[in-house]
Amino acid sequence: MPLKALPIAIAALAAIPGGSSDALAQPASAPGYVGRWAAEASWCRNRPGTTDELPIRLTARGMEGMENSCRFTRIEGASPEWRVARTCQVEGMTQRDRIVLRREGNSLRITYRGPANDSVLYVRCP
Repeated sequence: MPLKALPIAIAALAAIPGGSSDALAQPASAPGYVGRWAAEASWCRNRPGTTDELPIRLTARGMEGMENSCRFTRIEGASPEWRVARTCQVEGMTQRDRIVLRREGNSLRITYRGPANDSVLYVRCP
């Protein structure tokens, strides 16, 4: 495709009903948990520095939230559920733990393994 045609192709993709430019930003092979997620849909529009109610961002190999960043050291499973070992930097401290990521429709449930097995259901941010 000639370079001049690329902006037209992008505009055409965005105009397709149900289509999204996210298809260009995320490879088709990306796991289903990749993206921005929030505990409440209204949090999706919040930006750092304005509130503590912020979305988290998951990539194929890690996740970032407010005052924490995690690298996935092992991922087992496949859609709709992945078991993840991770190493995190949380407020200057290193922490290792395990979580379970499970897609439930357009939501993502993260279960934090430990004595309580706390679970949070996140909605996908646009």
